[in-house]
Amino acid sequence: MAEGFDVVFSTYGDAVGFVRKEGFRTLEVPTIEMGEREDGSFDFNLTTLRGPQQIQNLKDQVRAEYSQMKVLRPNLVVSDSRLSPIIAAKMLGIPCLLLLHQLKVLIPHRTRLGIGRRLLKIVAERVMLEGLGAVWSRSDLIFVPDFPPPLTIAKSNMHKRFLRSRKIRFVGPVMPTLPDELPRKSEIRRKLKIDPSKRLIYASIGGTVDEKLEITKLLEHTLEKLSDEYTFIISRGLPEGNMPERREDNFLVVNWIPNRFEILKAADLLIGRGGHNTVAEAIYYGVPQIHIPSPFHSEHESNARSAVELGVAKVLQQNLLSGEAVKEAVEEALSRGFRQRVEQIRVKAASFNAVQSVVQAAGSFVQY
Repeated sequence: MAEGFDVVFSTYGDAVGFVRKEGFRTLEVPTIEMGEREDGSFDFNLTTLRGPQQIQNLKDQVRAEYSQMKVLRPNLVVSDSRLSPIIAAKMLGIPCLLLLHQLKVLIPHRTRLGIGRRLLKIVAERVMLEGLGAVWSRSDLIFVPDFPPPLTIAKSNMHKRFLRSRKIRFVGPVMPTLPDELPRKSEIRRKLKIDPSKRLIYASIGGTVDEKLEITKLLEHTLEKLSDEYTFIISRGLPEGNMPERREDNFLVVNWIPNRFEILKAADLLIGRGGHNTVAEAIYYGVPQIHIPSPFHSEHESNARSAVELGVAKVLQQNLLSGEAVKEAVEEALSRGFRQRVEQIRVKAASFNAVQSVVQAAGSFVQY
């Protein structure tokens, strides 16, 4: 918009209200939903049962997108992994850019699979890869919001078939706020009244509500034993939360932090779940990491492993969490050699600006 573009969103579900709240013109299309368990995890069986209805919903989405584009006649379409905008754009001969985080489709599972179910999983993943890939590859350019190899965070989501494509552009993770856009670390710490003699450890928790409550309760019990040595800020990640908060000199537990990037820049260490955004943000801000992946969440575990391989993180398993294990991980992550490695990766990451790259590409495709 700052470059003079008119921007119109087309989306569905909860995203409609969110985007409209941000002030963008928003058009609503039919909803497509994956099957989920009560805890929010992917349910392959339920998704399969919904298959015929989902195919019909996709057809309805394409019709809606086609009708909207036929009226609006946009110069460019940008899709965030969704298929219907790509199909409609190609039908109308409109250039289309794709933002795609997952170049390989993985079906998560909670228990060890037998031979039969493992083969079924492999076949289903292959079918989805071929089906989705056939549509995704119709885009004019594919932007991957991750670092190129060997710095890639979501390695498990990469597939060599797509990596060979000349359409692929690794542009780095999308960052809402870059470090240089904020005050200096010392200024933020003074504003937050953080004891200058203590290291600040920031715990930012993601996942379902139940997962967040479980891990923050466990962290609170574990980390309070170290509050004489460090200052802790723990966010439950609940923007609508009304749970009692804990506010002490060196120990703060809150439901939500609106200025999280300021806290991240002020922090000496980040504790997270291994979410892609969390790992990437800590890399950009040059903050060492400790990750406690959500149990049975293969993507979190893979991202955390990638961060360890890069030398910027330590990983702890939730079922083995103890005060001694946390203390040992904290001391290692804050060691001089570890912080030097984090700084080296930060310098490499600083050369990527995903938003700028996509905006420049959009400008080159638009013909007035």
